[in-house]
Amino acid sequence: MGGGFTGINLWLEGQVLQLGLHQNMATETVFKREYCLGEAAFGRDVDFRLIVDTERNRCDYDPSCPPPILHEVSIREALADECRSPLGEVLNGRFNSAEGWVLVANQSNGLGGARAEVVDGRLELEGQYSCSNVRATTLLSVPQHSTLPNAALRFDYAGTNGARSRLLYMGGGIEHQLTDELTGAGLSNWSEATICIPDFARGLVNDYRFELMNGLRSCSEADARTFYFDNVQLVSDPACEHEGVRDGGFELGTQLGLSSWDLIDGTESCGNCEGTARILSDSELARSGSRVLALEFAGIEDSGSPRAQTFARIPFATSAGGPALKFWYRKVGSGSGTLSSPAESGIVGSATWTEYTTCFQPREQGQVRTLAFSSLNSGSPSTHYIDDVRFAFDPNCP
Repeated sequence: MGGGFTGINLWLEGQVLQLGLHQNMATETVFKREYCLGEAAFGRDVDFRLIVDTERNRCDYDPSCPPPILHEVSIREALADECRSPLGEVLNGRFNSAEGWVLVANQSNGLGGARAEVVDGRLELEGQYSCSNVRATTLLSVPQHSTLPNAALRFDYAGTNGARSRLLYMGGGIEHQLTDELTGAGLSNWSEATICIPDFARGLVNDYRFELMNGLRSCSEADARTFYFDNVQLVSDPACEHEGVRDGGFELGTQLGLSSWDLIDGTESCGNCEGTARILSDSELARSGSRVLALEFAGIEDSGSPRAQTFARIPFATSAGGPALKFWYRKVGSGSGTLSSPAESGIVGSATWTEYTTCFQPREQGQVRTLAFSSLNSGSPSTHYIDDVRFAFDPNCP
């Protein structure tokens, strides 16, 4: 077994739980990691697998890389101060204290003014300058679907008018933005939000984080904003029922907490670049339904790369064939730009809707993967449309 060590996975009755133990093995250092196991592991046999992926890790090309060695694997009962997240509950979700929450507040420019505190029975996050690093993280043990169907995180929030915050899921090496649409309407104007928990996170114990969002201003520029959070709880919500690719038809639009797509404009990676990622409500443009994903260019710059991404667990092969991602795509406009899909780049679209099929490799089955669409443009106006994204089983896929 050579280099290229990318992680350890647990296999539980066909479900892969990625531990995200991604380590540079160029040095012979012993690393110890411990993880809290959730309901998916209770009462089940656990199959530990050491994953070596030679295509995803440059260490494999370095002859000095030592082979990965797994010294010891064991399962034990958690101590009193470990894995304290009660199954299906948010520890101190009403903020009677800060117990169960990790609060971080600092400024990258050293100017101060950042604050993360529990005050008067609520969580308060405050930043005074643009580059504030203000967040609150808690560990949640989300039940399986059979225990808590259609799991969601529900909470109340209020914020400075126009300010934004977001909710992140962090686990297995994945940082997934569940929503960035928490927008303040004044600190006295409270709103309720219900954010769907991804199906691949059910039965697991992972971090969930509230975080202030920063603008595109310089770090020394004043940008005072405050957010309050309260009544954080795990609930069951019928609107969160899904499996496979959530909202592959983009019919949920940008509804708070329902659509799982992260939309990233070209300007987020290059301040002078063009390119926007949007979900349009237009039944004439959509292949089916009333909404469609659009990656648009105005033609001013050719270095923009708008992107839309989500996460999903790749299904296992069946007698019908191997797992594949199927989607419909077309391009309108004079630009000669191309589309990149989760496993293929340089796709040249036509003006008519065409279905594309992307196969997943056997080693990816059961894994949680990023499903991303991005486009590059040559400087002329064009729009790339994507619709009806889904998993399927294809006899031509391994």
